[in-house]
Amino acid sequence: MIIKSMSRKSRSFSQLYHYMKKGSSQSSQYDFFSQNIYARKDKDIIAECSANAQRLKARRNGNYLFHEIISITKSSQLTLEQEKQRLFDIVQRYAQMRCKHNLVTGYMHDEKSNNVHFHLMISSNEIDSPTNQRLTKYEFDRVKKATEQYVIETYPELEQDILINATREQKRQK
Repeated sequence: MIIKSMSRKSRSFSQLYHYMKKGSSQSSQYDFFSQNIYARKDKDIIAECSANAQRLKARRNGNYLFHEIISITKSSQLTLEQEKQRLFDIVQRYAQMRCKHNLVTGYMHDEKSNNVHFHLMISSNEIDSPTNQRLTKYEFDRVKKATEQYVIETYPELEQDILINATREQKRQK
């Protein structure tokens, strides 16, 4: 399992949202995720994210949103639908740990032959907050490690390698 986070310094909600949606097959109930967003139409979701970002105090070089990707390797034991269901659960849990009060939306991409992944757009501030929610590197690592631990313990059938929690010895062997 891989978790990647990229910050964005501009309010590019529309561009990222359409990129995420365009790459999704949207073939199952697990392909779309949102947290703390009440809109359902594309333009309304983007407007809600933009309105929340307007509440931020202007800061030079400040973050407006995060584009995060959670990826799992495909399993030989499960169907694509079963993998999607499990990844959706992982994304829900991750979002609760990482940013419980932030706006989050995303789409699952399943076009790759070796992995299924979820693109998330996360507001940098909590709902209606004028300040960015800042996670230290340590706090973010803790969330990633807890997420990987949850996946290993709850879904062994996903056959995920231990990467984030790997010891130095385990990393050398790979």
